[in-house]
Amino acid sequence: KISVTVKAAGWNGKSNQTIKVEVIGAGTASVTSLTLDAYTTASTGTLPWPTENVDQSFTVTGADATTQLKISSGTVDKRFMNDDLKCVTY
Repeated sequence: KISVTVKAAGWNGKSNQTIKVEVIGAGTASVTSLTLDAYTTASTGTLPWPTENVDQSFTVTGADATTQLKISSGTVDKRFMNDDLKCVTY
């Protein structure tokens, strides 16, 4: 089993943005998508990276050496930010 955590936010003020989560190879993710909160541009006086509501997590069961993760944008809002992607086996 793999625990996956990532910080992610919608790009340039877009809230409720959905990104896709896929497993390529062996394994099944506990989610098929993640919903992101809005990112607000620095020109509005806020930080360029949100400080709240950016932590996302899910698990992958049945993973092996062939397992790959694909995190991609949806069809409407194609840009998002991510940071601190961590995959931990347990």
